[in-house]
Amino acid sequence: MGEAARQFKTIYDQHYGKALAYLRARGDWQAAEDLAAETSLVAWRRLGDIPDPPLPRLLGVARNLAREQRRASDRRQALAGRVEAFTGLGDLTGPDVTDRVVAGAAVRHALALLSARDRETLTLVAWLDLTAKDAARVVGCAPGKERA
Repeated sequence: MGEAARQFKTIYDQHYGKALAYLRARGDWQAAEDLAAETSLVAWRRLGDIPDPPLPRLLGVARNLAREQRRASDRRQALAGRVEAFTGLGDLTGPDVTDRVVAGAAVRHALALLSARDRETLTLVAWLDLTAKDAARVVGCAPGKERA
């Protein structure tokens, strides 16, 4: 075993459990195990940058990874809410599920009739709350210009 592997093994053996406990105290237990493993991966990749003692740096990495995961989860939930609001599908277990499925199919059909650029512009405005002007910039056209 090389010197780097020995150094990592020592850090891992001494601090993995502490990083896992820290992450478990902050939230979901399954996510904590994944984040602790990712923290170890970062430690291995940045082994030369880990100071002595390593625990504060490891907990900082774990904290940042947990924060990034929360942000990603928040973005997914916000997008799901916008999609739900746009399609009207919402909870598919209620008594009027058929109406929502039919309405959602109608929306998808209407979107399919649009050009790719128009469909993307509409979804940028509806789902990501962009202004028409900003959405037009994203798809590469100036707002208000007619296309042939």
